Amino acid sequence: MELGIKSELMDRRLRINADIFKSVYSDMQLNFILDGTVADTKITNAGEAEMQGLEADITFMATRNLLLMLNYAYLDAEVTKARDVNGQDVSDQFVFFAAPEQSYTAVADWTIADADWGRLGLNVSYNYMDERNGGSRAENVKNTQLRQYELVNARFSLADVPLAGGRLGAGLWAKNLLDEEYELTAVDNLPSADRSVIWGEPRTYGIDVFYEY
Repeated sequence: MELGIKSELMDRRLRINADIFKSVYSDMQLNFILDGTVADTKITNAGEAEMQGLEADITFMATRNLLLMLNYAYLDAEVTKARDVNGQDVSDQFVFFAAPEQSYTAVADWTIADADWGRLGLNVSYNYMDERNGGSRAENVKNTQLRQYELVNARFSLADVPLAGGRLGAGLWAKNLLDEEYELTAVDNLPSADRSVIWGEPRTYGIDVFYEY
């Protein structure tokens, strides 16, 4: 079930697209550890779940040279029913995997100058990801839960520079500008550790140069 709106306001300078939704899942695949084993598992279609929330995309042309964008999502997700390989109700043993309650991205794109010699611009983005479960087993949430994180990216660019019948451009960029340490996923139930973590990339930066003809 979904209900949404698409709109353009303020002489088309403001665009708002948003929707609220509810999804019901049946025959969801769940992974069970077999009795008498350490890591032998069986996957069965034994679960049901519900997810509801809202999504919004907002674009605003604040001035002729400044474009602002916001993407926001809210999720409320829950495993409502689960039965093991023996048919027993084990709903309280499972949590919804990789479903952050809140996440959003805010972007500012500023055209600093636009002239015959080229276009100078600055783009800055801020990304937020709420904490979320890195696995589906409730008993292992303490090992698999992933912390919230915030990332800042930026790009300073010069484009459309006339040169030899074509156009030259260059950009100086940085990802994870604040060098945030953040987790992408976690794996538990290892022989010699509580969990293993895959980390996101640290601060990276570089220069792009391109020519169009």
